[in-house]
Amino acid sequence: MNIKSQEINNFLVIELDNARIEATNSNIIKESINEIKLLEDKNVILNLNNIEFMDSSGIAVVISLYKKLVSNSKELRICNLNDFLKELFDITKLNQIMKIYDSLDDALK
Repeated sequence: MNIKSQEINNFLVIELDNARIEATNSNIIKESINEIKLLEDKNVILNLNNIEFMDSSGIAVVISLYKKLVSNSKELRICNLNDFLKELFDITKLNQIMKIYDSLDDALK
């Protein structure tokens, strides 16, 4: 599992190369995200273009990141959700509290 992060237009863009976020890897992903420098200093875009599946453990990773950023007066934007993830964010109502974008370009605007 590899996590890439880069600064683009005053955003910290985080991209995961793992196809699944689930109980077997969610703690490693959460810890890796928390170790990223600038995480608390920048608004974050979580690019999920490589994620095919997410279970409740994956949702917990996203919520943890969201809470961390909000507590530091920062914003989380999420982009590139596939149909499964769109439905998951809809069912859990996370799409009502988090900003969801179709593409990275849209999230950067």
